[in-house]
Amino acid sequence: MSPRLGQKSLSEFKVVKVDYKEKPTFVFYTDGIPGQTNEKSKEFGDRRFMKTITKLVAEENFSLEELHSGIFREVDEFRGTKMQQDDLTLLTIRMTG
Repeated sequence: MSPRLGQKSLSEFKVVKVDYKEKPTFVFYTDGIPGQTNEKSKEFGDRRFMKTITKLVAEENFSLEELHSGIFREVDEFRGTKMQQDDLTLLTIRMTG
């Protein structure tokens, strides 16, 4: 996991060109997803989030809609009866050409 984008006011960013052999899918999200806690105050966490993504993209022809709904389903099941604490924002992009 990378640090938050623009976390520091004087952040510097490099522009990098990358050639992909396969058509990648990029997942952008806010900290509310891994930061969501359950009734025991345990965080969903980066590791569980990555495992969720890995499991969902294992299907050869997964759709972005299935990826979104699967991630939110896993977070909701983990959260249980605990109130949602933060925004859960998710953006996925699949390169096609």
